Amino acid sequence: MPQRAGDRPLRLMYAGGPGDIIGTWRHWKEGRDDPGQVAMTYSGQFYDVCRELGAKGYAIAYHPRRERVGDDQFRVEHRPIHFRTASAPLYHLGQTYSAVQMIFRALRFRADAFVVATGRATGSRCGFCRCWGWR
Repeated sequence: MPQRAGDRPLRLMYAGGPGDIIGTWRHWKEGRDDPGQVAMTYSGQFYDVCRELGAKGYAIAYHPRRERVGDDQFRVEHRPIHFRTASAPLYHLGQTYSAVQMIFRALRFRADAFVVATGRATGSRCGFCRCWGWR
């Protein structure tokens, strides 16, 4: 089981695209795939990796329903994106704001690695994550 200095468990964060990652997490906890999906979900694979590594996991994704769940190993969160259907300047402001929120959450969680599987935190919005040693 990978451990960080001081015997702290590895901490992994996952930023997913739009979807019900909380519903997937609930099915995953029951030991089954999400029946609402036609293929294995990325979030489900993230949960599997965290379990296999003994890592703490924090998954966050866009969903219009704001909700948080979790247990001793996982935090799973739905977050709305502001200005998602607005004009281009406001849309990009909302995307940037969302990316900054995720970065602050990752810092507060003390993530060792940050897996980004969504377009809202790419390029210049999240490229500086390497400053904190995230890969």
